[in-house]
Amino acid sequence: MSARKGQRDRILGLLIAARSGWVGLPEIAACAMQYNARLWELRKLGFVIENRIRDVGGVRHSWFRLVPSQAKAVRPEPRS
Repeated sequence: MSARKGQRDRILGLLIAARSGWVGLPEIAACAMQYNARLWELRKLGFVIENRIRDVGGVRHSWFRLVPSQAKAVRPEPRS
């Protein structure tokens, strides 16, 4: 497994474990130094990841969350 894939999988695991809750940047950054690149890769793979930024006492804080899929289950057409 490549280091990038491992880092990406760890970040995805954090986001999934949060169950649509917000995950702080320090937790995500602990998984990968280039966390932004790994988040970009996840988005490119089709995951919808939101982020929010708040200024708290003049310090900028960031959080991320995985948005649950809105895709509906589709039944395959019966074969003739």
